[in-house]
Amino acid sequence: MIIAKCFILLNIKDYRVSSQGGFVRREAPAQCNFESYGYHLSQMNDEAQSIICNPQTSGGLLVMISSSAQV
Repeated sequence: MIIAKCFILLNIKDYRVSSQGGFVRREAPAQCNFESYGYHLSQMNDEAQSIICNPQTSGGLLVMISSSAQV
């Protein structure tokens, strides 16, 4: 299991209106994303899941890892 802290951009909720719906409510694509790799993740609430598993960010979600991080 991958356990990590995800720091969400402060103003990300302001961009919900620019979404096509997958970000605001949990639709089938976001749920499918979660079901495909969710077992690798630690517990998260519905809001975090809707951000992390958003199908619009698949392949383009920016992730930064400290150079001192260890796996």
